[in-house]
Amino acid sequence: MKFCLLCLQHGPAECFLDTVEACALDVWPHLNEHFPFIYCVESLIYHKNYTKWETCFEKLNLKAKLVTDCVASGRGKELELRYAAKTNALQPPHKFVPWVVVDGQPLYHDYRDFISYIWKAYKGTAPIPGCSSSINVIKMGSKLAASA
Repeated sequence: MKFCLLCLQHGPAECFLDTVEACALDVWPHLNEHFPFIYCVESLIYHKNYTKWETCFEKLNLKAKLVTDCVASGRGKELELRYAAKTNALQPPHKFVPWVVVDGQPLYHDYRDFISYIWKAYKGTAPIPGCSSSINVIKMGSKLAASA
């Protein structure tokens, strides 16, 4: 039932691509593996280009079979339901897309500036270990979106 509600909210194309992305997260668990693929797919969605998602495999030199097998087996729908349950359990409750929360505070429309909020909330000594590699992955995704 929850799966059907998700499809009503986003439409069948976006619902399917949510399943594809859930599979990508499952088969490529590390940020530097799944983020470029998901960023590529989301960039296509942003431009209402829902049917070209498989081009992201080729652009990124990834094996499509890992993800397509996950989707075809039904595992993707199972994963999507788990993500939906996590979304429904968020505190503060999810009210905006994308729902970005830093230090307990939703960013709403200012979500694109999330890195500055993270730095403001960070109480440790600089630099944050691994932060530069995460930023590099985000920058790599931005370059892919520009070419999509």
